[in-house]
Amino acid sequence: MEWNGINLSGMEWNRLEWNGRKIILDNLREELSAYSVDIQDVVRSAILDGIELGSYVEECREDPWRLEQIRLLIKEDLKEEVGTDLSGTMLYKIRCLHREGHNIEGLKKLLASGMEDEYAEIALDWHSKGYELKGLKISWIPRHLLDTFEKGLMAKMNMQEFNTGVAYDKEYLLALMRLQSDGKSCKLFVDGTWDLKVLQLIEAKAGNLKQKEWVELEKRLRKDMDLQQVSELINCCKQGMGLAWIGENEVYTAKHLGYIRKAFEKKLDWKKLIGAGKSLTEVEESYNSMLAEKGRVLSGRLHKF
Repeated sequence: MEWNGINLSGMEWNRLEWNGRKIILDNLREELSAYSVDIQDVVRSAILDGIELGSYVEECREDPWRLEQIRLLIKEDLKEEVGTDLSGTMLYKIRCLHREGHNIEGLKKLLASGMEDEYAEIALDWHSKGYELKGLKISWIPRHLLDTFEKGLMAKMNMQEFNTGVAYDKEYLLALMRLQSDGKSCKLFVDGTWDLKVLQLIEAKAGNLKQKEWVELEKRLRKDMDLQQVSELINCCKQGMGLAWIGENEVYTAKHLGYIRKAFEKKLDWKKLIGAGKSLTEVEESYNSMLAEKGRVLSGRLHKF
């Protein structure tokens, strides 16, 4: 067979290995008679280009468009960078990005095998915008959070911390992002099981705590705490008391914490109130007794004066 005046049939590289047989232009139609004309045409182009396409013919039997895109991907020397596991449409878009001058390095790792086109398109879009995507599993991001994730990436946030596959409420994710922006670790909350109002309270009131205070608070927060308990723990941190006086397994009621904090503020012997096992009545009586004693002492000093 001649093409452009060249005898192609006899050239060694003008063949394709398929099912253990060698296909050349002369026997192409006969060997692939069970396949569509479109598939045959793509194979013909591969033979003319000297591209080994045989391993893809069967898997693309019903999708000649994808087979053509694989052929062109190989021809343009992009196979190693991209792989061939994506749909024909996505392979075409990657080729277009490459022709437009975009850096496609790393796309093979980013585009997971079998990724849905919707997520693959988002991955390409984010890649072309220059977002830091290393380690990010885009197909794990719930659809309703894609816009929020992109805003975080645009702000150069570490969105990998929230790339857990958990279908957060949007407001929950935003609270996590604000907490991260304040320089706080979100590891404790990324399982998505904390009460939203409690998380928002922590983000709003504890975001400006110093690192030492934040670490102490993290160690003593519990998922079953109510808003008042969490608020009092944060107040204790802000008063400069720290939380080291709370045992690892101790949980105080909000009212108990409130008495301890007020005793500290009024410069009473607040450590007498420590002990999660103490009853609220005992704590209240002790607090009132110390307050009354301080009042008597102060009154005596004023009387003497």
